[in-house]
Amino acid sequence: MNSYSAYAENVEGIYGAGDILKEVKQSVQDSIDILMTLDEDEIPSVLKEEYELNFVFETQSFFEYYGDIFSRAALTRLTGIIPDRKRTSKSRIVIKKPRI
Repeated sequence: MNSYSAYAENVEGIYGAGDILKEVKQSVQDSIDILMTLDEDEIPSVLKEEYELNFVFETQSFFEYYGDIFSRAALTRLTGIIPDRKRTSKSRIVIKKPRI
């Protein structure tokens, strides 16, 4: 069984993993909760104010996963996404202040 992982590009120490997306999101929240228990001066500044989590999915991982089932051409026709063969696959979370 494949699992998923995530990390925050802009905050060290925030990671998550799970078999389904819901588990990954909970694991990321657990990482944030742990960071919030640190001494005030050790908490990342972006977490001290209001923030939102934006999960960004990279399509390359999708194409690699389903590439054994469907051809790239079929996946492109189904999704309308043209895969970039040069990109490496990774998942990332961007933590930022919410728009007001």
